[in-house]
Amino acid sequence: MSHGLSTDPAKAVELIDDLEAFFYVLLYYVFRYLTSNCLSAAAWIEGIFDGYRIVDDVYYIGEGKGSAIRTGKLTVITEQLTFQADSIN
Repeated sequence: MSHGLSTDPAKAVELIDDLEAFFYVLLYYVFRYLTSNCLSAAAWIEGIFDGYRIVDDVYYIGEGKGSAIRTGKLTVITEQLTFQADSIN
C-alpha cells in the first residue's frame, strides 16, 4: 500500500499510488532473491512490509517503511542497503 493511501484513508487511488505499490513488489523480490549486506532478510522484510501501528482505530505504516520514505534510503541498522547481482552470462 502506498504511503499516501495509508495516511489518508479517504484518498482516491491515483497512478502514483499504483507505481509506489509496484516499487514495493519489485523491492520485495530484489531483496528476497539477490545477495545483500543484510544479515537478517526476514527481519528487514518484516520491518518494511509487515510493520504497522494503530492509532484511534486507524492503521499507519511501520517505522521501516516510514523511515525509507522520509530519508529516501533503505538501510540495514546504520548502513545503506546494498545488493550484489551475479552476472547473467
